[in-house]
Amino acid sequence: PAALVLEIDHLRVVVDPETGWLSSLVDKATGAELALGTPHGHAVVLEDPSDTWSHDVRSYEDEAGRFACSAVRRVEDGPVRSTLVVESTFGASRLTERLVLGRRARHLEVRVTLDWRERLRALKLRFPSALADATATFSIPYGQLERPADGSEEPAQSWVDVSGALPDGRRAGWSLLNDSKHGFDVSGSEIGMTSARSPVYAWHDPQPLDPALREEYHYLDQGIQEFTYALVPHDGDWRSAGTVRLAEQLNQVPLVVLEHFHPGELPPARAFCSSGDRSVVVSVVKVAEDGSGLVLRLVETSGERAAATIELALLGRSFEVELAPSEVKTFLVPLQPGELVREVSLLEWDDPSGPDAR
Repeated sequence: PAALVLEIDHLRVVVDPETGWLSSLVDKATGAELALGTPHGHAVVLEDPSDTWSHDVRSYEDEAGRFACSAVRRVEDGPVRSTLVVESTFGASRLTERLVLGRRARHLEVRVTLDWRERLRALKLRFPSALADATATFSIPYGQLERPADGSEEPAQSWVDVSGALPDGRRAGWSLLNDSKHGFDVSGSEIGMTSARSPVYAWHDPQPLDPALREEYHYLDQGIQEFTYALVPHDGDWRSAGTVRLAEQLNQVPLVVLEHFHPGELPPARAFCSSGDRSVVVSVVKVAEDGSGLVLRLVETSGERAAATIELALLGRSFEVELAPSEVKTFLVPLQPGELVREVSLLEWDDPSGPDAR
């Protein structure tokens, strides 16, 4: 069967129907080819005899098999987006990946439905790239951390990135975003995302499992689960792709409220809070504990010094902030227009080390 292509303004994606995974992902702005096919398989099943917490496990390496692609079909091809559905199987387990490419998107979104039936095994989704001399960067709470790309299982929050050299020497990379998975490995320039594990529930090494109770144990991650991930190609490193903001958007889905048409004072579209600087993320907006205003928590996400103008259209207020690399700051914005914005502590007390007012 012929390969299937998804192509829009910014990306060109080719899916190999034999493997069910990408044989090509080209960033059309630079011509960079990021994908490397599937030399080790995309959906790989690994033996996992470890306990619930994987004590003493450095990595999952003992391959039990791979999901085999059973079907690839195009289900959408319109002016807004194009979508391919890839179906794969392994034993009694089923994997469905919906590859969605929006018309103006600079990333490939993949919506996953997994029906997992394995026991004492793990599922890794693997993303091999065409990069050399790659640097692996893992997201951590309010920051990021580079770790060796040696195949070790590592924790991460909403994204992992590999950046390195293309065959022609140019710098490029891609970020893997996700909305619910937190175990990863990077080997060379290949990212592996631990997508399911099925140890026995609340089993602690060194207590051995009783073979006579095999059918009575409760195994983790059984049945149907859904999650979403995205591949974001970029030149340079993850900073140039806006990886942190895209990961936040993936994890904080807009709340949709259906309403009939009627007159009102608000415009059809409006931003109620913005930071201006792409590296400064507003991580918290809440009512102050004493009800005196809104509390905003800002974090610098690129690891570089930043200055930003915070616009609060909701209150008709704006103020300037400066943040050191990876710094977190909290501000109290009074509801009364004449009162000044103040920097406060985590407990929302006035911060004696911060400026008096803005």
